[in-house]
Amino acid sequence: MRYTRSNVSHIKAMKLLSSDL
Repeated sequence: MRYTRSNVSHIKAMKLLSSDL
């Protein structure tokens, strides 16, 4: 997978969601 700026922001969002759980 390529890590573009949009991907990085998406990954950060996923981490925040996972930490919320």
